[in-house]
Amino acid sequence: MIEDIVNKIKLMLETNLPARLDEIEASRNDGIVLNDIAAYYVTNRLKDMLVSFPCIFILGEETPSANRIGKKRDFRHRIIIRIFIRDVDEEILQRQLWRYMEAVEKVLNQDVTLGGVATYSVITAHKYNPAYKAGMLFVKDASLVLEVDERYFVN
Repeated sequence: MIEDIVNKIKLMLETNLPARLDEIEASRNDGIVLNDIAAYYVTNRLKDMLVSFPCIFILGEETPSANRIGKKRDFRHRIIIRIFIRDVDEEILQRQLWRYMEAVEKVLNQDVTLGGVATYSVITAHKYNPAYKAGMLFVKDASLVLEVDERYFVN
């Protein structure tokens, strides 16, 4: 169910994202630093949680179901992954955010079954939001939409 999928996504990102960030940083070799993710959250209470940067929120947004005859149900979970980062330079911030999104996409595309908890998953959108000023720093976020198919067998 959706909780297992969100937990698996979180584990995959925690385990694999640091190496992907290092790969991207090394391949670009332009001095832009990609820090490891400081915190992962499974909540939508963004306002209360923005204290550690960079951070990722993993939100199970909705789960439409195609009812099937018998003991099988097909779900299509919509998972939103939001990344928040901050920096003093708005242009560097934008480039960092593109690279974080690239790294997340590479991790999620490594295994479209998410370790066997899904039948298939596909990234359907990226959305980049405008930066805003928070004290001396700019904060910017982007979200990635992951559609996850799951076949559930009812006992």
